[in-house]
Amino acid sequence: IMNYPVPKDKELFFLSCCVDDKPQDYTFYEDGSFSRRDKAPLMDDFIKFIDKYWFLYKSLPFVKAIYICNSLSFNAVKESSDIDLFVITARNRLWIARLWSVWLFWIWRIKRHKNIASQKFCLSFYVTEEETNLFNISLKPFDLYLCYWISHLVPLYLEDLENKNKIYEDNKWIKWFLINFPLVNVINLWNQIFTWNTFFKNFIEKTHSKKFWNFIERA
Repeated sequence: IMNYPVPKDKELFFLSCCVDDKPQDYTFYEDGSFSRRDKAPLMDDFIKFIDKYWFLYKSLPFVKAIYICNSLSFNAVKESSDIDLFVITARNRLWIARLWSVWLFWIWRIKRHKNIASQKFCLSFYVTEEETNLFNISLKPFDLYLCYWISHLVPLYLEDLENKNKIYEDNKWIKWFLINFPLVNVINLWNQIFTWNTFFKNFIEKTHSKKFWNFIERA
């Protein structure tokens, strides 16, 4: 899945590309898409592109946090890869936050669409801040893919930096399967983590009353 090799022997989770302080021997696949020890060849280009739009992440109304996920967070990025984002919204503001984010990314022409995906943002994953425990959507009896997916979420924007590891702590159930996972961010993509809000975001959120936004959310 996403060019990620099955862990060897009894290894359940790989931390910082070392096990018992010994580097693993995984190297790039033939297409150069994956390594546990080395940066994917295109990683720097993708991270530079992501960091370029720092102001946009800080300007999305009712967005509490944004995480990088999928192929990029697995160090399996290819030339054709898009940039998948996992977005956490304010309580009772999921549809409004999604509308604003899709619209603003579309204005800047960096949203993925049918014909162009490479270095475009895919805005597919949204949850509200009180629904960050993803156990209810996991496949039963176990969902190892979702466990790895959560453990590889990489913070990109945090309205509150103190909540950097909240997404992992809220999903502590993944330690049933990844017993070595410490419930903190351990995947390093060399990207910046952006915080605080722009004037635009604060203005939009405070321009109208809570009743107004509740009405829009239900509409």
